Amino acid sequence: MSTKVKPFNQINVRASATRAAQFVQDKKIELSRKVITEQQYAGRFPDEYVSYSGTVGRNPFRDPETFFRVMRTRAKDYRQRFTFLPAANAAYRELLDAAELAYRTVIQQAYRYGVKSGNYRGSFILFTRQGATRTVLTSLDALENATQETIFEILSPLAYGSTVEANALYHAQLGGVLYHAAEVVRRAYPNLAVRYVYHKAAAFNLPHKYDVPVLSIGSRESLRDKVTKPGKNYRRRQRLRRARGN
Repeated sequence: MSTKVKPFNQINVRASATRAAQFVQDKKIELSRKVITEQQYAGRFPDEYVSYSGTVGRNPFRDPETFFRVMRTRAKDYRQRFTFLPAANAAYRELLDAAELAYRTVIQQAYRYGVKSGNYRGSFILFTRQGATRTVLTSLDALENATQETIFEILSPLAYGSTVEANALYHAQLGGVLYHAAEVVRRAYPNLAVRYVYHKAAAFNLPHKYDVPVLSIGSRESLRDKVTKPGKNYRRRQRLRRARGN
């Protein structure tokens, strides 16, 4: 009795790799369900939890059945680690990761813009806000105490901060600084609210009278989405020049 051997070609190799990936992904799902159920029966894990595949904080699944159903169709992601966090902890974890991404992006953009006068790159101040109470952050690690109501804020208190945003967007063609970070975070964390608007300097007890650009990140229950494009006066002047034919 002879056994038919499949030819060794690219199609069969890919098919074998796909089956192997699916096997690994299915085993991850099976083991995850088993461990979670055991921990829940033992009272060591809550009924409500958030699931992640890959980077914790991005693309959370709040319904376990949806998570496992979707993961079964993503065999190509078999290398990504599954992480399950109690719902109470997931809110701060997502906010912390988004805040880290925002701050890293702001510093990178400020460096690329390269303001040589003043201390622009080192001027950014971080805050947490709950309701009307605003607290200066000395480290992003403090966000580990955040709740669903916590809002993260970052701004440059300098008088020319809004001018830098417009110049970095229109002249340097870098997409802005805080504005660029707002767009990056908004794409990376669609479940969070991202707000980029201008505030009166007095709201932050600043010594000058110029409005300052502020990037805020929080849950959709605590913050309303709004991203205002920098350079309103710049665009107005451009329209006037075009109308005059200059």
